[in-house]
Amino acid sequence: MKEKVLGILGGLGPAATVDLFQKIIEATPARIDQEHLRILIDNNPKIPCRVKALKKAGPSPVPGATSLPLSPIMKPNVSPNRLTSLARVPLYPP
Repeated sequence: MKEKVLGILGGLGPAATVDLFQKIIEATPARIDQEHLRILIDNNPKIPCRVKALKKAGPSPVPGATSLPLSPIMKPNVSPNRLTSLARVPLYPP
């Protein structure tokens, strides 16, 4: 079976990216390091602020978050309208 890879587009709050990664590690029933999930993290804090976008005081972060140069093994299957932050605050209104 081909190994599945989880991709995290982080940086909209670097601490939230770390928090999500920690939660995934803690929720994974791994007995040894090699049983953990393969995860690729792109922590890009240069994406425009989602809070300013929600207040209509700044540009949308969606174009920046959805145009990242991803590894060929990462094939995004989430539409920009469904991206959310770890805190469950909409990245940008649908």
